[in-house]
Amino acid sequence: MNKTRLPVRGASLFLALLPTVTPAAAANDSMSVARPISAVIEDYVRLGSESSLTLENQRLQAEQSEMALRAAQARLRPEVSINSRYTVNSGGREITAPIDELLNPAYQTLNQLLVSMGQPARFSMLTPSGFPLLRAREQDTHLSLRQPLYAPGLLDGIEANRAAAEAAQLGSVAALRTQRRDITHAYLITQKARAASLIVAGSVNILQENLRINESLYANGKITQDAVLRARAELLSATQQRIEADQGRDQAQRALNLLLNRPLESVVEDAAPGDDATLMALLNDEIDSANTVVERARRTRPELQQLRRATESAEAQLRAAQSRRGPTVALGVDTGVQGENFGTGPRYNYLSGSLLLEWTIFDGGARSASIASARLAARQTDNLRQLAEQKIEMEARAALDAALAARESLAAAQARAAAASAAFRIASRKRDEGASTQIEFLDARNALTTAELNLAWTRLDLIERRADLQFAAGSGTELLGAAP
Repeated sequence: MNKTRLPVRGASLFLALLPTVTPAAAANDSMSVARPISAVIEDYVRLGSESSLTLENQRLQAEQSEMALRAAQARLRPEVSINSRYTVNSGGREITAPIDELLNPAYQTLNQLLVSMGQPARFSMLTPSGFPLLRAREQDTHLSLRQPLYAPGLLDGIEANRAAAEAAQLGSVAALRTQRRDITHAYLITQKARAASLIVAGSVNILQENLRINESLYANGKITQDAVLRARAELLSATQQRIEADQGRDQAQRALNLLLNRPLESVVEDAAPGDDATLMALLNDEIDSANTVVERARRTRPELQQLRRATESAEAQLRAAQSRRGPTVALGVDTGVQGENFGTGPRYNYLSGSLLLEWTIFDGGARSASIASARLAARQTDNLRQLAEQKIEMEARAALDAALAARESLAAAQARAAAASAAFRIASRKRDEGASTQIEFLDARNALTTAELNLAWTRLDLIERRADLQFAAGSGTELLGAAP
């Protein structure tokens, strides 16, 4: 099972302390007045979801994908634009009209006839004439409308963007669930650190009393000095362990505060894990058969749904790339005024409509390369989906196995703690009566410390295993907005 663990040095430290620390009765009293651990975790999850920069980036990415979808949908609607141009020309080509060459011979013949009749010539000879192709000043202001009529690539593009937007939304849900799991783990580490710190503090108190008793026994001649020295050494060792345990607790709290995006020295609220029967009932509610857990994970895990949508988006992009090989048809309408000045009326107004056909015959292989790239992207996304399915199946089965093991461990931890407590009481009485050695008392004390710390951590492990099973099986995904 792939689990996110915070780099808290105290977690490894407390494992090293197991053989030498002693429980404190005050630990249970202190934890009993605290709020339920589920309520505290929910508050921290809510705080983390509001302040997490990672979640904020996921939300921004989802909004960005939604805007891309709207932009793709807008390409199917008519596009209307206003265009205006005012041009000043100088020089350029001039069109010459050969009217003089056509009419001058006729005019010359008519003049000759008039002169022969005694009348003056009436027709003047024409000179070469022409007009410039470009006007000296010209303006064109018009309203253009373009409406796609046949463009299959646009539809495929919309489908690709819609699937991508859904994938981004599912990514936000997956990030939120991961944040919940990580905060739960981090908070439980702080509670394990707190329990170890309290137990070590209680061990110091017990060893102080043990040193006092041994000094009294030595003063009365019932034991030798080596027992006193051993008791003092154990007390000094526990004192050092208490310092290290407190440091580990502080490190665990800083790690949680870092995850919550708040000042590292912020106070972390302590909580009560609850009674064993309640913890066991909550865990049993989540435990189901392996096949059911795996099937539920495949159906509801947002990570898989996200990859399925990403695969659909890649396939739609492939279809869009393939459709670019065919033609597109659009309707174009332009209406406006043009002329040497900004005027209106029959001499200026115009209206034109066009049916626009575009079909690229050759583009140097650009479309073929785009299709090949889109096909490779679709295969890659599908491979990622298959790998994720295998990983999530393994994660779900591992979470279920761990939950089953935690359920069986609680009864053993309870019996172990009860036996160690009884043995320690007997060893304490025998020590007070001088009927046992120092080694026997310390061994009993170490056994009780290990058993009590193991029981405290087993209770917290039940909560952690339940959170892991919820995460692995996709529980609560529907409540967060993911469609199964």
